[in-house]
Amino acid sequence: MTKIETLKQEAREVLENNILRFWIDRMQDNEQGGFYGRIDNQNVLHADADKGAILNARILEAALEKALRCWQYTKDYLIDYENGEWYWSRHRDGSLNTVDDKAGFWKCPYHNGRMCLEIIERVQ
Repeated sequence: MTKIETLKQEAREVLENNILRFWIDRMQDNEQGGFYGRIDNQNVLHADADKGAILNARILEAALEKALRCWQYTKDYLIDYENGEWYWSRHRDGSLNTVDDKAGFWKCPYHNGRMCLEIIERVQ
């Protein structure tokens, strides 16, 4: 097994057996819908805590559709197929932003690798 296959397998196991199990078993709000907003370090659920909009939006089918459209846009207009990586953004006139670094503070290899692993795990 290659290192990337091992990484993929380990990531899948952690995701399915640890992270998803936690959220499915402990954080689903079956009365109000979505997920609870807080469980503390002593595993005490705070059902009255505010729910995070981003967290709950990420689980909606509409959010998935938007994410897939964003990914398609990235593939079509931002990836630098000749030199690797992708450009940070496009200007309002549609031209590529070639001024900002391809790999900057907020777009480091960790985030790109994490995004790729998420896609590998979710789209099969």
